[in-house]
Amino acid sequence: MEAPGTAYQVEAVSERGGSAKASFKTAAPQQVNKVTLAPGKHTTVGIAQPLSITFDHPVRNKAEVEKQLKVTTSNGTTGSWGWIKNHDGKDRVDWRPKEYWKSGTKVKLDARLNGIDSGGDDWFVRDYATNFTVGKSQVVKVNLDSKTTTLVRDGKAVRSLPMSAGTPGGEKASWGARPC
Repeated sequence: MEAPGTAYQVEAVSERGGSAKASFKTAAPQQVNKVTLAPGKHTTVGIAQPLSITFDHPVRNKAEVEKQLKVTTSNGTTGSWGWIKNHDGKDRVDWRPKEYWKSGTKVKLDARLNGIDSGGDDWFVRDYATNFTVGKSQVVKVNLDSKTTTLVRDGKAVRSLPMSAGTPGGEKASWGARPC
């Protein structure tokens, strides 16, 4: 399938040496749907960073769009797509690994969207791609019972600090990891 607004030139030649030329253009889309990719190209991210695609216009044809999105990782990481509304109300799809990314993983997105109808006469008129690398494993763990926060880098505790867990007692009390 070619993208809307694509120009073509055709030349036919017969066995007797005759020829004919014609040109035409597919109809322009009523509206073009563009995307914003995160993270950006050639970046280094944390182990919990999703691969996010935010769309300028609503996506009504989510299954078809998702079929055109290919994620490749350097170590065979498994994951899946999930559709949500972005903070600004726009449609967004995130690819998250089943577990945290492994440090050093190289990730590539190939979004073959050129010529795909996102639904409602909104078309994509180009392909998109991005790639990134996963940096060191850095996790901040909070323990509300002991009122400590600990930075864990590459599986080892680096530093623990005392912290406030918010409002004590009553209806507005901060909650912990214990059952209610």
